[in-house]
Amino acid sequence: MNTDSSHARRRKTPRTTASRLLVVLAALLGGFLSTGIGSASAQVPDPTPTAGIPGAAGPPVPAAIAASIPYAACAPDGETGTDTAIADQVRPQMNGARLGTSVNAYNVSCARIITTTTKNRNLDKRAAVIAVTTAITESTLHNYTVAVDHDSLGLFQQRPSQGWGTSDQLTDPVYATNAFLNAMLRKFPNNSWMSGDIGSICQTVQVSAVPDAYAKEVHDAQLLVDALWTMEPPSTPPTGASGMRADFNGDGLGDVAA
Repeated sequence: MNTDSSHARRRKTPRTTASRLLVVLAALLGGFLSTGIGSASAQVPDPTPTAGIPGAAGPPVPAAIAASIPYAACAPDGETGTDTAIADQVRPQMNGARLGTSVNAYNVSCARIITTTTKNRNLDKRAAVIAVTTAITESTLHNYTVAVDHDSLGLFQQRPSQGWGTSDQLTDPVYATNAFLNAMLRKFPNNSWMSGDIGSICQTVQVSAVPDAYAKEVHDAQLLVDALWTMEPPSTPPTGASGMRADFNGDGLGDVAA
């Protein structure tokens, strides 16, 4: 729990979803009328970043404007055929309020980076589910490069002014994922994040003004992480062979080249 008194005062009267949407839409409209949507990032950041454990991240990006916000690739290799196959695989079962059946290869590529980063830290798969749940809720699995609520950026809508990192760092999905996991591990020591309600854990880490939003996305996050967790890296084709088998076109199936 953040103990910063100024932060606590700000959180006592959180804006409603409707009022947040009006504020965000007004900011975007102003940006379009002046220098384009990029001017939405010119909002004044909170001048009182918290020390130690980072403070609040941003609230979820409103669905009404999510498609209009610039975003960057999550994976260095972009979207792969395997990402497309996983999106097709989980889509019929997805039922979350934010992503649901609109899931696509780009969203999967972002979940892939979060999952891989978590796995590389030798954390349990549950940590990846918690992180992906948060990213679905905050950004609908988009690596947003323009802030539309205060200075919130990236997959987790983390705020530079609240001590999460610089703008460049927070739009680096690996850095952003590690920042989230670091905060989770500090707030839930001794592996206490391994039990308890996932939605509540996400809220404790993010300190969002919309605390009940996360629980609605746990099911979809679990589907994505289950599909991504056991993915094997592409096999290295044999050298000096007349026929080589590998996944050359990225569709998740073996191809043969002579």
